[in-house]
Amino acid sequence: MMKMMNGHRSLEDGVLVAGARGLRRLDRHGHELWVNHELATDGVELGPIVGDAILGRGRFGDSGEWRGFAVSLATGVKIEWNGP
Repeated sequence: MMKMMNGHRSLEDGVLVAGARGLRRLDRHGHELWVNHELATDGVELGPIVGDAILGRGRFGDSGEWRGFAVSLATGVKIEWNGP
């Protein structure tokens, strides 16, 4: 898994920005397309982008537990992921 905490990942048409609580997607002009602050409380690690799914995990500060997530690249909404 690619570690990205409080950083960014370039996309063909914009950028993903990771923070302590989640992700936001900006277009190439810097306009916010969506934001999701419900993925973590203490950092986000991003994995691959597979089709429309951004895979990763979020860390929760009280327990230090890491929980996996899949988020739609188009909408930022958590989605079910049963991929490889």
